[in-house]
Amino acid sequence: MPMKISQFTSYWTPDQALDIIQFLEQLREVLWNNYQDMIIADLENDRKEHTEEQLDLEFNDDSPF
Repeated sequence: MPMKISQFTSYWTPDQALDIIQFLEQLREVLWNNYQDMIIADLENDRKEHTEEQLDLEFNDDSPF
């Protein structure tokens, strides 16, 4: 699948920037309300996977420094 490159406006007026921020806040709220349980489950699974990957290393307190 070829990569698509999009142009993104990097300057807005203060009013436009505020509109975008408000839109993103609304989008975040809708996504959280609709997917909260699934997001939490995925985060917990990720945490468990990383916890299981940790190694138990022996502690050696005989270091000379």
